[in-house]
Amino acid sequence: WMPKVGNGTSCFNLESGANNYPLRGGKYSSFEGGIRVNAFLSGGYIPETVRGTQQENMVTISDWYATFCALAGVDPFDAKAAKAGLPPVDSINLWPLLSGSNTTAPRAEYLVNANALVKDNWKLLKGRQVNSGWAGPRYPNVTSAGNEVGHVQLDCSESCLFDVANDPSEYENVASKHPDIVAQLEARLKELSATIIKKDKTKDPLCDETARTKWGGFLGPWIE
Repeated sequence: WMPKVGNGTSCFNLESGANNYPLRGGKYSSFEGGIRVNAFLSGGYIPETVRGTQQENMVTISDWYATFCALAGVDPFDAKAAKAGLPPVDSINLWPLLSGSNTTAPRAEYLVNANALVKDNWKLLKGRQVNSGWAGPRYPNVTSAGNEVGHVQLDCSESCLFDVANDPSEYENVASKHPDIVAQLEARLKELSATIIKKDKTKDPLCDETARTKWGGFLGPWIE
């Protein structure tokens, strides 16, 4: 995924895949192997002082939206969505951090889904977690048959807590060692989960037809 801004700056954001060794989990999981990827920026607009440098900060793919809007001089606020009662886009402009003008990461928490929250160096998981295994450096292989990452599950009905800064492969559930942090993250998870938009899964027959015919052979939104 590599969009380009008009000034020639490109951003490449990887997609989490089936094997994100040595991280735990894979696609569709809330473990680092399912949500943690690399990204890089390239282009003449990148300040020389930060070219060739590496940053390790919390960034979500949605943050590129506000970042590209800022670079293009566009207001990311969606007045039409706000009028319809939708919450604002969860996106933060990363350019001050990426350009080196600000060394403090603007994002400190990330709501993965209704059962997973990352805040600072902590990740809280709730409920049954799928794709909970670890892959090897070469995966899949002849020994992985019947031992696939996706076949492993973890019960976090009592909440699981991982220190993803010091234990990025999520080997140790430290919930019993930090009950106060678990309680804080559970409360925050409940608060943020209330802002998740509920999908209307009712299928309108016009949806498929419009997607195929309206945009010249390309799939696109059918409600403007």
